[in-house]
Order: sequence, then structure tokens, then C-alpha cells
Amino acid sequence: MPYELIQETTAQKHIESTANKKTLNKGYLLSTKDLCSLDFLPTLVNLGITCFKIEGRLKSPEYVATVTRIYRKYIDLAQSNSPYVIDEKDRKDLLQVFNRGGFSTGYLDSNPNKNLIYKNKPNNMGILVGAVSHFNNNKGYITLKLQDELSIGDTVSLEKEKSLYTISELMINNKNVISAHTGDIVKIGRIKGNISINDKIFKMSSKALNNFTNKFVNEEMVTTKINCKITVHKHTPVSMQIYTNNSEDSNNIYNNINFSITSDLLPIDAINSPISAERIIEQINKLGGTPFEFENIDVDLEDNLYIPSISKLNQLRRDCINKLEEVLLSRIHRNSSFRVVENVQYALPNIKLDCPKKVSILLNNLREDFNYASLENVDRIYIPIKYFFMPKFRNTIMDITHLANTYIYTPSILKDSVINAVSKELDTILSTYAIKGFVISNLSYIHLLEKYSKDYEFVGNYNMNVYNNYTIRELGKLNISCITLSPELDRLCLNSFEKSNILTEAIVYGNLPVMTTNYCLLSESNFCLEKCSGNCSSSDKKYFLKDRLNMHFRIVPDSFSKTTTIYNSKKTSISANEVVTDFIRLDFWDEDVNEIVEIINTFKCGKVLEGKDFTNGNFGRSV
Repeated sequence: MPYELIQETTAQKHIESTANKKTLNKGYLLSTKDLCSLDFLPTLVNLGITCFKIEGRLKSPEYVATVTRIYRKYIDLAQSNSPYVIDEKDRKDLLQVFNRGGFSTGYLDSNPNKNLIYKNKPNNMGILVGAVSHFNNNKGYITLKLQDELSIGDTVSLEKEKSLYTISELMINNKNVISAHTGDIVKIGRIKGNISINDKIFKMSSKALNNFTNKFVNEEMVTTKINCKITVHKHTPVSMQIYTNNSEDSNNIYNNINFSITSDLLPIDAINSPISAERIIEQINKLGGTPFEFENIDVDLEDNLYIPSISKLNQLRRDCINKLEEVLLSRIHRNSSFRVVENVQYALPNIKLDCPKKVSILLNNLREDFNYASLENVDRIYIPIKYFFMPKFRNTIMDITHLANTYIYTPSILKDSVINAVSKELDTILSTYAIKGFVISNLSYIHLLEKYSKDYEFVGNYNMNVYNNYTIRELGKLNISCITLSPELDRLCLNSFEKSNILTEAIVYGNLPVMTTNYCLLSESNFCLEKCSGNCSSSDKKYFLKDRLNMHFRIVPDSFSKTTTIYNSKKTSISANEVVTDFIRLDFWDEDVNEIVEIINTFKCGKVLEGKDFTNGNFGRSV
């Protein structure tokens, strides 16, 4: 979808002062180019990667056939002793089946990637074949010099036209040709529309490539041969036997299959037209849509019998195929060491309206000019870890630690370089400030902070995606003493957790993150650049993505964690009386201290903030 990147600059430090807004960028700002990893396959293979995943959502069969064929070729080449050389035709075939502004190396390269996003178009753009040098509007003739091959049957699109055109007339020197090559000056016929000189022309599909891939598409359904014997005797239920021929491969899951199923179908004496073996074979042989085909069908049929229900005969065939699939699946089944010990059906509990909750607050945007001493009715305060590395916030943090239990709030992602810095300074930080514990936003931090687990509390952040009691129990084994439940839960799920020695917390107020990305929209790179004009650390600048509905999503580039977080355009607002957690959590960004106090008191007494800027998210929905 299209977005505008908005910068808002306040004239003074306080957030309520008049703001100046300007558009820094616009287009499909979150639309990544397709990743092409051909150049990295030898490295990935040598790293020990054993499975490569190809994304092909909503793509054509030609896309699947082309991409799998080419990647199979180069994975095999990377595993061989032959020189690893990429054929440019293969690269071009990949571009032809789908590309959005060309390809990207994604995050695989260690260098900053400023070629990750293509903001001009959200979908397939094909391959550039040239630009219009002459256009005869009356006859529909376009003349161009080819930058790529073009043939009858190919489809093309023009820069200002949404429609696709199939090439049905192609000429060189006014002579019809079937195909033309790079450098040829050609004339394309029967094309009309909003066309101007210098408009770019893109080849959207190649008939030759499609013809080549069709053989893969047409051979997609690979079937396995099986045998059956069906017995139809008078006064005896019809039965069907399935068996296979054993192969030399002892690991073949189709070896030694032999079972029978008996139906409740009873043949009766025929009055006019007895059932024939050919008719039975016709029905039993209907295996369309299954990965099987019958090699032999043996019919043991007594004379002069009639089958009163063909549908039951069809059901017998389906039952046998289902049984065959069960047998095959059982032979490749992998057992999990995880054992489900209970199956609990939850009901919404009675909520005590007169039971005040303890309050946790997250100060996302710490301000050195705020007097936090006036905060009240707060039990826990979470401070992002980056502020502990900024000397100017030393006194501010000191004041906060005297107000309530203070926790170091970790981001969802920390790069190795930042982890090293944290590891070096953490002991000093803990000796300087009265810290109660850590908010753990990534499972790996439990290992990183393991030596502090005896003296400090660990609060599992919402990133743990806790949906059930099993997860809480497992996290409890990792020294987690409190869990912030997933904000994606609805009312029933959020209030269905069993009471235990692990405390729970629900986020009832604040703009929730909707995406954390390594890509910075200010520097337009997947790395946080040292020399960047974005000035994201400036306290008087805020950034937003404005969507097509005029909704503003706050984006926060963080030079400490080297990531960018995008926040929901609306604030979550849920009554504390509607959740049965031990704590309620409120996340603050731009609110001043007086607003923070007022909001805390509002939610602590069970009220909510309402209006167009607020939402209860998934709370009122069914997950």
C-alpha cells in the first residue's frame, strides 16, 4: 500500500507546541524488492543450511516451476566441485516471472542495502524491452529499439496503461517476424491507449518461457501405482483389498501394504440388469484428486447380482484411500517429546469490579525536562535500556528509582555489537541505579542475563506471544516471574489463564508496536548508517507513516538497537475491570507528567479513554 513519510517538528520542546509537518518521502515505502539469493547459495550451503524456503504466495504455476527449477540447479552446483557460475539467462528468467523494481540481496550482505525497497510500484513490473520512439495512433503501431528479446505471444505493458497487450503483430522493416532480438528496431501492431513518445514498455510474460515451464506444470501430479481386489458375492458385504508391489528400496513407505475394508453394502439378485465387472472397475477407478492410480483392479464377481447403492461403492473406495493415507502417514510420523497433559475448556470468569490492579508504566520517551517526582499510584516503572547509556538522564533515572520498582526495558532486537556494549556496562549500571529487574523482550536475553536471575526479577514482555498456560509454565522454568500477555488476545482468552505463582499483566493503554524492522525509512537502508541526515535522535522531531486512509502510524528509528519500530495509529484503551491480571500496564510516549498521572488514575478506577483515536484492538473480537 502507498504511504507518505511525514516529519513533524515542534517549535519548542513541549509536545503541545505548534508543529511543522513536511513530507520526506512517498510511495510504496514498505514494499520490498524480491530477494534473490543465487549469489549467496555457496555460502549458505557451506554454512550447513539444509532447507531453502521459496516464497510464492499468490504466484503463478509458471513462477513456481521457474524458481524451483533454477534454485535446484544452483543448489546442486554449489554442492558440486564445478565452478559456481550463474547463467545470466537464468537470472533473466527469474526477473521475467516476477520482479518489483528488480531484485535485492535483502539482509544477506553485510554491507548496507539501500536497494531494499521499491517505492514506485507495488506489483510485478516485468522486464524493460524499450521505449516508444514513434506511435501511429490511427493504426495502433508502436516503434521501439529493443533492449531485450520479444516474440509473438509475449505480453507487454506500457507505462501509463494498466492493461496487458499480447503481441500478435511484430515487424522489422515492415516485414512480419515471429521474434526479434536485442538491438532490433521493431514495430508492434494493434496497440492503442494512453501512449506517448518515450513511454517505457515492459515485457510481462514470455511465451517461450511459459511453454518451457508448462511441461513442469502439466507433470505436477505424480501418482503412485497401487492394486486392489474387490469381492462381490451374494448375501455377503462387499469388501475391497488394497495391496502394493514391493520395491527393491527397503525404505520405500509403499512396501508391504495389504489391508481390506468391508462395507455394509449387500448385493442382491438382479431382476433386469446385473452389475458388470466393467461397471465396478469404472467406479473404483475414480481416483481423481488423489496421488494414487490403480495398476490392477481384480473383480471377484458372482453372476446375476445387482448393487443397490453405487454411492456406497464409491464410499468404500474413499474409505480404502483414506486408510491407505493413514498407513503411509504412520510410517513417516515423527514423535514429539512434548506431552499434552490436559485439555481444559475455559469459561469467562466472574470479574471483581472492586479489586484495584497494580500498575506498571512504560516510559518510551524519557524526558530530562520532566519532573517525574509527581507520579503517583505506580507500582512498577519500565525504562528503555538505551537511556541508561545516556549520561544526561542519570539524575532523571535516579529520581524515578525512588518512586517505584524500576525495571530495565529491553527492545525486541539487539544486534551483537549492542549486546557486547550492554554486557560490558551492565554491572556498572546495576551498581549505579536501584534496579528491581528486567523486562525480557526476546528469549535469548534470558541466557544473556542468566547470571542476574537470582537477584533480579524477569518480566516476560508481550513479545513472548503467550496464548496459553503451557507457555507460562515453560517460561516459569526460565526464571520468568511475571508475563505481559499478548495484546492480540480477546476477552475470553485473556481472562482464561489459571492462577499460579507467575504473575500476569495486560496492556490496557498505549500505542502498540505493529512492526519492528531492520530497515530505516529515514536512511532508506537496512543498516543504521553512521552518517545519516535523518537526525532521528532529535527530541523535537517525530516521524509518521500516513496511509491512504489518512491514518498516522508513528515510526521510531532507534540508533541504539539499530532498528525501526512502527506503532499503531490508535491507542489501545481497555478497562482494568475487564481483565483479571495481577497488573495493568500503560505505555506512554508524548504525554507530560500531568497527563500520565491523570491517565493512570482513569484506568486504575476501571474507566477508559474513548473516541476516534482509541481502540480496544482484538479485545472485543474472537481470536
